[in-house]
Amino acid sequence: MKKLTLLTTAITTMFAHGYCQADISIIKINNEHTATQYLLKAKNQKMAAWICLGGGITLATTGLILTSTKAIVNFTHVVTLSNATTSTYTAETVLALVGVAGISASIPLFIASAHNGPKAKLMLTLQTTAKGLPAIVSKNITGLTVSITL
Repeated sequence: MKKLTLLTTAITTMFAHGYCQADISIIKINNEHTATQYLLKAKNQKMAAWICLGGGITLATTGLILTSTKAIVNFTHVVTLSNATTSTYTAETVLALVGVAGISASIPLFIASAHNGPKAKLMLTLQTTAKGLPAIVSKNITGLTVSITL
C-alpha cells in the first residue's frame, strides 16, 4: 500500500509540476513571428548588399574610366610637348574611392544576411502534443524545430 501511495503521489507531482512549468519567456522570445522576422531581415540585408555592390561597381568603373581618359589626354600633351595645363584627378578619385567603399560595405551585409537566414530555420517553438493526455496536463510543449531543405 505504501508503494502505491508513493507512486500515486510521484505521478501526481510530476503532472502538476509539468503543468506549472510553462515558460512564457521562451514563448514570447521565440514565437512564430520571429522566424519570419529573421527571413525578412536576411532578405533586406541581401537587397542592401546587392544595391551597395552594384552602385559601388558603377561608381568605381565611372571613376576609373574618367581617370584613364584624363590620363590619356595628359599623356598626349606631354608627348607632343604642348603647354596645356595638367588637370587634377580629384573628382575621378573621389568617385573611384566611393565605389570601392560601396563594394567593401556590401561584404558585411552579405555575411550578415547569410547568418540571419539559417536562424529562422532552427527555432524553439511551442508544439502541440498528442490529444490523449489528461486535461490537467498542458498539451503544449517547447520543442526544437529543424527545417532541412532538400
